[in-house]
Amino acid sequence: MFQEGLLSYTSADGDIQKIQQSFVDMKLSTSGDMYDIYESYKISTSEEEVDRNFWVAVIDDEVIGCVAAIPSTLYPGQAVELLRMSVHREYRRKGVASKLISHLSKWALSKNIKKIHLDTLSAMENAILFYQSNGFVITHEGILDVSDRFLDLNSNHTNLTYMIKFLDD
Repeated sequence: MFQEGLLSYTSADGDIQKIQQSFVDMKLSTSGDMYDIYESYKISTSEEEVDRNFWVAVIDDEVIGCVAAIPSTLYPGQAVELLRMSVHREYRRKGVASKLISHLSKWALSKNIKKIHLDTLSAMENAILFYQSNGFVITHEGILDVSDRFLDLNSNHTNLTYMIKFLDD
């Protein structure tokens, strides 16, 4: 599902598709965070305090979407970073991703966290519009140096859009 969700974004720019495929391959490998979600996101079934989490949306015992949150390195103690937002193609535009963001927001507020931030490829225009419709605003754009992470690209850089959502009680 994670792989299908991310790779459905298409672009005329072949480098974007290569970056996406390399990213998915890396994340699903034995060293990637999606290989061992419980360990990567320190998921616990106990009542202990956790500063990160991973949620899935399920219909008829099938995972149809996911999102994760980790402590922010940009705003320590004040924010979480949204990661791994993905919804299966068949369930897009049906409110699944918005419900995942709503659930993450409620969880963050319960931890007294007032901000959620993320970054996404600037070429993923529909994703940016979706995040904006869910209360995120663009803070800035930047360039990610991918030369050491992804192979066989015509360029060693790709544009990122950084966004933030301020949470209300």
